[in-house]
Amino acid sequence: MPNNEQQQRQQYEAAWDQDRLQQQEQDRVNNLAYTQEQLAEATRERDEAAAAGDWQTARERNADVGTWRDQERDLTPPPQPQLSQHDIAFLQRKQAFREKYGAAADELRRLTRERSCRAIRMQQAQRIR
Repeated sequence: MPNNEQQQRQQYEAAWDQDRLQQQEQDRVNNLAYTQEQLAEATRERDEAAAAGDWQTARERNADVGTWRDQERDLTPPPQPQLSQHDIAFLQRKQAFREKYGAAADELRRLTRERSCRAIRMQQAQRIR
């Protein structure tokens, strides 16, 4: 019975962790939307003040624009890395293997890469000596 309770507790904790991560992402998205609204408003007010010749207000709103842009940049996730044509061709050639063996194929690929990287590092270390 204790094993079942432990397993149930782990499932609850995993669910809570997932819920927390989803909430954090939703908060980030909401904050980004708010920031973009404020950036648009500050930009509009700056441009209107400059058009009216109110340079003091235009400078103040320009500082706000910079602050909102910084916050927007901080809230925007980095772009996903793009695959090269070589990577795409490789994945297409190995697709049948991946479909046939699934997660085992991915694990084999990971282990193979890990081993080859370790071998390269060892060769580089021997050259340094």
